[in-house]
Amino acid sequence: IRRDIVVEEGKTTEGVDFLLDPPGSIHLRAKNADGTTAEHVRLRLWEMPSGTRREGMELEVIEEKESGAHDLQRLAPGQYKVGVISEGDVPASLVVEVKAGAPTDAVVVVQKAGYLALWVTGEAGKVVEDADVQLTNPKGEAVDPTGGMPDVVPKARRQEGWIIISGLAPGPYTGEVTSGERKGRFEATVVEGEMA
Repeated sequence: IRRDIVVEEGKTTEGVDFLLDPPGSIHLRAKNADGTTAEHVRLRLWEMPSGTRREGMELEVIEEKESGAHDLQRLAPGQYKVGVISEGDVPASLVVEVKAGAPTDAVVVVQKAGYLALWVTGEAGKVVEDADVQLTNPKGEAVDPTGGMPDVVPKARRQEGWIIISGLAPGPYTGEVTSGERKGRFEATVVEGEMA
């Protein structure tokens, strides 16, 4: 219903009602792959601009909670992306459609991360200290280990000659190791919760 309203300078106009869509909500549960509740999770929420697949403004970051259940209240109707981060798990995300005045149930399944440990040596068996590693999936695409969460990256560290990359999703990887002009390739399968 549309009605023109005239507001005169210096006067109060009464009896004007605005009809807005009632807010919706998301009841989000984070679960492990075995169906148990994921604990100690941190939640992030992004607005998804209408008609796009890209993330809009980040609306909320909910710090770690013991329970994997979260209620996000008073959300305008539309699409939202929810992301879950849990220590030792692969970050996971999901796009959810919020309807006016209705709760929306959503379940995000988190997977235990695995890790890759590389021992890189040169011709004489000496450890190559300046080696860089790039990982790709079976299609040859660069791996996005963040689950769509831009500031979460796998943790790579060097320890006594080893390059250890943790926080990887289980599955096959192809890697390329470079050091100056030298290059090498490898294949590895990362297993949930284990070292490849």
